[in-house]
Amino acid sequence: MNFRNKKKFAMWTSINAVLLVVVIAVNIVVSQWSLALDLFLGQIGAGGTNSETYISDYQSDEDLNKALLDFSKEVGQESVVLMKNENQTLPLAAGTEISIFGANTASWSKVGGGSGNVDVSSGAHITLRSTLEDAGLSVNSGLYDYYEKLPAEEVAATTWSAVSSLAGNSSENQGKAAFMVFSNQGTEGEDLEEGSLTVTDAQIAMLKGIKEAGYGKIVLVLNTANAVEMEFLKNTDVRVDAIVWTGLTGAAGLDGLGPVLAGAVSPSGKLVDTYDYNHNTNPVSLNFNRGAEDTRYTNAEELTAMGANEASLQYVNYGESIYLGYKYYETRYADAVMGQYNAGNGGFDYDNLVAFPFGYGLSYTEFEYSNMNLSVEDNTVHVTLDVTNAGSVAGKDVVQIYYQAPYTDYDKEHLVEKSAVNLVDFAKTPVIGAGETVKVEVDFPVTDMKSYDAHGEGTYIMDEGVYYIAAAHDAHDGINHILAAQGENTGGVKELAATYQVDAFTVLNTDDASGSKVMNLFADTEVEETAEGTYSYLSRQDWSRADDMSIQYTNVDASAELMAVITESGWNAARSPLNPDYLEYQGEVEAENGLTFADMRGLAYDDPQWEKLLDQISISEMHAMFARAGYTTAGIESIEKPRTTDYDGPAGIKNYVSGWSGFCYPVEITLASTWNTELLERMGNLIGEEGLRSGLHGWYAPSMNIHRSPYSGRNFEYYSEDGFLSGLLGAAECRGAKEKGLYVYIKHFVVNDAEQNRAGVNTFLTEQTLRETYTKPFEISIKRGEAAGVMASMNRIGARMTAGSWALMTGLLRNEWGFHGGVVTDFVMTYGAENSMQALAAGTNLILNTAEVNLPTTNHNYIRNALRNSTHEVLYMTANSAAVDAGAEGFPVYMILVIVFNIFMALVILTSQFLTVKESFGKEIEDKTGKKYMKIKLGLITVVVLLVAAVGIYAFVVWNSRQLGQ
Repeated sequence: MNFRNKKKFAMWTSINAVLLVVVIAVNIVVSQWSLALDLFLGQIGAGGTNSETYISDYQSDEDLNKALLDFSKEVGQESVVLMKNENQTLPLAAGTEISIFGANTASWSKVGGGSGNVDVSSGAHITLRSTLEDAGLSVNSGLYDYYEKLPAEEVAATTWSAVSSLAGNSSENQGKAAFMVFSNQGTEGEDLEEGSLTVTDAQIAMLKGIKEAGYGKIVLVLNTANAVEMEFLKNTDVRVDAIVWTGLTGAAGLDGLGPVLAGAVSPSGKLVDTYDYNHNTNPVSLNFNRGAEDTRYTNAEELTAMGANEASLQYVNYGESIYLGYKYYETRYADAVMGQYNAGNGGFDYDNLVAFPFGYGLSYTEFEYSNMNLSVEDNTVHVTLDVTNAGSVAGKDVVQIYYQAPYTDYDKEHLVEKSAVNLVDFAKTPVIGAGETVKVEVDFPVTDMKSYDAHGEGTYIMDEGVYYIAAAHDAHDGINHILAAQGENTGGVKELAATYQVDAFTVLNTDDASGSKVMNLFADTEVEETAEGTYSYLSRQDWSRADDMSIQYTNVDASAELMAVITESGWNAARSPLNPDYLEYQGEVEAENGLTFADMRGLAYDDPQWEKLLDQISISEMHAMFARAGYTTAGIESIEKPRTTDYDGPAGIKNYVSGWSGFCYPVEITLASTWNTELLERMGNLIGEEGLRSGLHGWYAPSMNIHRSPYSGRNFEYYSEDGFLSGLLGAAECRGAKEKGLYVYIKHFVVNDAEQNRAGVNTFLTEQTLRETYTKPFEISIKRGEAAGVMASMNRIGARMTAGSWALMTGLLRNEWGFHGGVVTDFVMTYGAENSMQALAAGTNLILNTAEVNLPTTNHNYIRNALRNSTHEVLYMTANSAAVDAGAEGFPVYMILVIVFNIFMALVILTSQFLTVKESFGKEIEDKTGKKYMKIKLGLITVVVLLVAAVGIYAFVVWNSRQLGQ
């Protein structure tokens, strides 16, 4: 072979070798991300879910779609909160012309951003104009059309001069109405900027212009998820006759607003947050994490050098303690009335601070309460009262039950904080006709009035003394009734407050559901006293701490112990007590017991048959289920468990990878504002119906973190500032989904109450605060809603990642509450093997990633036992759902594409190399041995290459199928 041929042979052989490496690399990458590709591209011939246990109530997709639209309209009606209505501004008379300022179709907030951003196109025909006109009202077309031409981001900044000519003149406007719309929403991953909830100068100028235009009625419409500051209402240059809150309406909830404004339906929604005039009067504002430099450890460089990520250099302390929202304002108000605990210091004036209290909402009629009666039997409080519609139109009301526990010397000594008023239950009435009376009955356990005593008994307690229980229209109404019963003249009605006597100090150290011991678990989540000697949490003993900023926790130097926790990972980082039983494997491996996944339907968690089933499963199958659970739980061939489909979307089903989504419901804050558990249960039911049609088995929802700050970017996705209300509503939604075979993952467990730095921020709070406010929605949803799944939050509880906290995932969730089911991480792109080990040790069962995040080893029995227990939890969750009826898997589309790619590239490489060999060696071979030998040799090369390509393709298909559990 001459030099030229040698050079050409080397060049083309090298190119073909590079192409072969590329093919191999593509196959490796595809294998790593096969689950994501499968979710994105879908499958051919999938069997779906055909359940004989969970049956749809709807004959067709059209019937279900109609039910979804009707449901949304009903939520849209019942969630409307009438916050102000001077001179009977609302309802509007038929035919009233309305000029709409500050809104167009594009700017109306229907849904939040991030995982809550569900497709709203099914309700595209429903607009603010259509809902008003369908209700018999009229819209100023010239003004409306002007706004419709504007980009959404320019609507709120529109000047009065730009629209004044379209508003009409004062002589014509007296019989007309003007609507001014304020919209905001929020998004996953970001908090709202400070000042973004303050009414802008442009909006104030618009309100002034509307007033000067002489409209007979001026209505402010709050299309918001984050509470707007109400300071502008004190401005005498503006006039607002009525205020209506609508929330974020989803695809079709806006359809319910028109009937309320036109009077066909009386508003019955209630606020789920306190609306203050200025958010800076809320003590949360002193410690809300928005990434400020002074909430970054002052020795962050040391932490970085130790391997800490940027988010874990940040911290936040819940310095307000239990006094969040109404529990701050109403408790300090009560103490100011009583003249105690420095409550009146700093110019505290409730009426000048709170514009609209928690639970507040007007109606077009008046509801009067009478004949309240309280009895206690079998440790259950039974409240009855008569609700009379004293007005002239029919409507619904929400009866809210509040309690006050005694605040004793023991509490003060042991730092047990007590709110003066606490929501404990509620009931939404049916429609009550004018002049009619209905009897309302509410039951709740006596122990719902307990308090957590972290620094004394280390468990729950009930103090000796008198407990006051009031029936009220809102939180401020409730405390006034209680104060009236205590002899104070605050306008309350003492007959609407009853008493319950606890005769002796009572320690409640046994969980009411599981019977397990209740004890301190979270001592390391509470910050210590500051260097200046001021305790870092607000206490009722001295309200001046909220005024002198002594509860502000900033410019902190991380101690060596804290730095060790932040940077630690692996089994020991979870602080799991190592059980001696883990020294030997607790069962068999790959036994032939003849059981299948379907055989476990309906069996109790501790049924002996579970152990026989688990004995059949290999360690590698258990490991695969744990290590790759991005929007799925893996199939297990040895027990014939199908791979399940788990999707995101608290406002509706959403495939976060492909972007596909189901119906967009009104968001959670809008649902919550109905104060109607029947509607929430129906929401879960309808999501389950969609799941039966779409092959969905698990749902990453509902979300039940707390509206700790108005600036939290995800308030649209959470229910309320109150943990008890959130829990009762969340439990209803969970029950509804379970009825249709859908298992839920209630999220984000726990204290993920801000979005900035959520992927690692150190979150500190007292154990009492944690248990009474932030874990309460999860506890109630598990115990009363039978939630079978939990999603961990991305942040840290104290300095330990939540998914890797044994105290949280096992000590509280499983050992104390008795929870059985699957715990999944939030989506983790940065998890490594040691993080996964920490999560497994903590009691977390599934790593939410579409690529594998394997454990560093499975060769130790304590790890294998943990995997076995983890598998048991996930199988128990999925076996008691429609997943047990899942059909056969289809063939993934991406695998077809990969096979075609491999064959094509194999042919390209083969042809190229064949021609290279022929040109370089063909003549030489022919001269020496003849054409026949050359053809045989080249033919053999071709066959070998094709065989290698075929084996490679087959190996990829088989290996990848096992990864997906097909």
